[in-house]
Amino acid sequence: MPLGTLPVKHFNSEQPGAPVLSGTAGSLIALLDACLLNGFNVLTPQSASASGGVVTLTYASAHGHGVDQILKIAGSAGGVIDGEARITSVTSTTLSFAAPGVPDGPIAGSITTRMAPAGWEKPFSGTNKAAYRSVAPDSTRFFLRVDDSGSFNVSGQNQSWTNQPRIAAVFGAESMTDIDTWSGQFPNASQSGKFWTKSTANDGTARRWRLFADDRFLMFFCYKRTDIGYASGFRFGDIVPFRPGDAYHAVINGGWDHATFFVNSTFGSEQYESRFPYLSGDTTGAFLCRASSQIGDPVASAAFGSRLQDQSGVGGLTFPNPADNGLLLHAPILVSEPGGSARGTWPGLYQPLHGDPFTTETKVSNVPGLPGRTLQAVWLSRNSSSFNRATVFIDITGPWR
Repeated sequence: MPLGTLPVKHFNSEQPGAPVLSGTAGSLIALLDACLLNGFNVLTPQSASASGGVVTLTYASAHGHGVDQILKIAGSAGGVIDGEARITSVTSTTLSFAAPGVPDGPIAGSITTRMAPAGWEKPFSGTNKAAYRSVAPDSTRFFLRVDDSGSFNVSGQNQSWTNQPRIAAVFGAESMTDIDTWSGQFPNASQSGKFWTKSTANDGTARRWRLFADDRFLMFFCYKRTDIGYASGFRFGDIVPFRPGDAYHAVINGGWDHATFFVNSTFGSEQYESRFPYLSGDTTGAFLCRASSQIGDPVASAAFGSRLQDQSGVGGLTFPNPADNGLLLHAPILVSEPGGSARGTWPGLYQPLHGDPFTTETKVSNVPGLPGRTLQAVWLSRNSSSFNRATVFIDITGPWR
């Protein structure tokens, strides 16, 4: 029987065939197309075989994949292994994944593999412009509009940009009829927080990036500098709402201080760009599309984690925790609106309660209380003078909801 689908996809610039993000027009749209719609690194294995519920694919040359990456497989005879699979082991030319119930022996067909996309759609597009949305029937189905041309006017930030492809203009929309016609914009025309950074320079120098998504929420991280390993973080999509029937539980965040962004030659600080690691009520640049009343304009959105820290992974407890030599994480992260009303929780995000717990952006598995889950650490920039880093963990196993 086919393998089915997996709930969470994760991508990064080091994966084989990954799109290149740079300070050039259209590079962010190419990245979003690859991760949300199409996948990438299409390969044809030489052979496929099953043994004891594990399928092994063999390639003629190095495939470049790693453990925990998600493959989309197509073309197997009878569709026996068509679908999505999490890689469990690799050599340079082979990879394996669990496939319970597949009979032992060779698997025929014209099989292809690729990095599995998150399964969104792109209903509207233009030259270096695109609008994306979830296809999940119980999602809000709101749009993420991206202008990646480098020349645009961003309402609410009193700024027109020309030939600045190192950033993209982004906002959410409740409805669209074409790429340049929308209603229910969030943030709206009078509110700030409408750009995502790509690079520190308007050129083709490749920048590192990560993207994590389920079928209705994404988190995108851009390492816009080449000299430090910390990212700016952005998010869009549906949170996990507390109230059934909440039809407006979509969120977005973006850069907000355009003046400082363009005069700050180092582009180092989250305080000017996205405030992603702030988990103590900061609302800068973050919005819910409507209040819990379901009427009116977009409202500022705040995130709340453990009160041990103002920013995720900054200060807090000793690591490892002396009592059990362990890693302590906090979740769920609450998403609130003005007036102290919590609307729901932030999908897939975990707050380490230790200051700077790891020396690399490591993966951790089987954390107490999270059996069978693997989490990926991501470093975030947080300070314009010393470039100290914050840390978040993203669940790459899922489901997030």
